[in-house]
Amino acid sequence: IVYPELTFEIVAERLAAREGHFMPPSLLKSQFATLEPPSAEESPCLIPGLATVQEGVALAADALADVENPHGPSERDDNAS
Repeated sequence: IVYPELTFEIVAERLAAREGHFMPPSLLKSQFATLEPPSAEESPCLIPGLATVQEGVALAADALADVENPHGPSERDDNAS
C-alpha cells in the first residue's frame, strides 16, 4: 500500500487549483470523513504530503522493491542472471 499522508487543507488547496477536475471540491469533506488510513499491520509506504512528485515516486519505488525482494539488493542481483 502506498499512502500519501495529506491533510485536508493540502488536498483542498490542490483540488481548488485544478481546473475541470472530475471531483467537485464539495465532496472533499465526505471523502476525508470516510478515509481509513492503513494500519501498521498493512506495512504501508507512507509518502509525506509535502514531498515532491519525484520524492514520492522514489519512496514508493524503494518500498515496492523491498516488498519484491525482502532479502535485500544482493539477492536481487544474484537472481537477475
